[in-house]
Amino acid sequence: MSELTDVPISYPDTGNLNYFEVEDDSFWFKFRNEVILSTIKEYIPVTQPRILDVGGGNGYVAKMLQQNSYDVHLCEPGPGAKNAKLRGLRHVYNCMLDQVDGGSSFNILGFFDVVEHIENPKVLLQSAKAHLKHDGYIILTVPCFDSLWSQDDIEAGHFRRYSRATLCSELRLSGYEIIYGRYFFGFLLPIIFLLRRIPFLLKGKKSSVSQQKIAKDHKTSKFVFNLLNMIFKCEEFFFRRFPAFSIGSSFIVIAKRTEAT
Repeated sequence: MSELTDVPISYPDTGNLNYFEVEDDSFWFKFRNEVILSTIKEYIPVTQPRILDVGGGNGYVAKMLQQNSYDVHLCEPGPGAKNAKLRGLRHVYNCMLDQVDGGSSFNILGFFDVVEHIENPKVLLQSAKAHLKHDGYIILTVPCFDSLWSQDDIEAGHFRRYSRATLCSELRLSGYEIIYGRYFFGFLLPIIFLLRRIPFLLKGKKSSVSQQKIAKDHKTSKFVFNLLNMIFKCEEFFFRRFPAFSIGSSFIVIAKRTEAT
């Protein structure tokens, strides 16, 4: 048995099904897709890259990349692989990463809100190089800041929340060179702190990962969606130009495999 198969993964049994019900109408998933796409276009100088979306769940990110003419493949060990097929993904592997065929044939590996579910992500990141070309890139998104830790993180199966420093350090120790990184979703910081962190600290009513709770968090009225979209666009305009001054509840980073590894 290979080492990747033994990497503990923490994720709710019904997680993929619950999110499959809301992803298409969620401002959070839509805005995150925009951040991922713009970052790949601007900072990964590869023509027609071959991308592997690792732990890609229901295929929401992969479908967006496929619609933008990328050769994208999805690796998902859970039931989300079936949902990805229903979304029309052409290349879906319902298995662990170490069971994906093809060797080091991918230009980009994507880990979109994945590594926080892994107890020892360094093992995953180091072993992932077996699927990455020598001049290949990885792109990650993660939730940020211990100060936002709440019952939602526990029930979502998170082992940690990251900061710029902790994630970049983890990548360097795993044999990658940081190319670009910044925070996003700054407008969500006060919302998460008020609605999740404070109730968690007060030990009041616990949150739930039920379908009703997820739908409430992700679905909004048209007016609220348009308002959030306007705030997001303004934030993105500034953060993309001045990444050192970015702040937010999520972080995106691009790193390149070092020549020595």
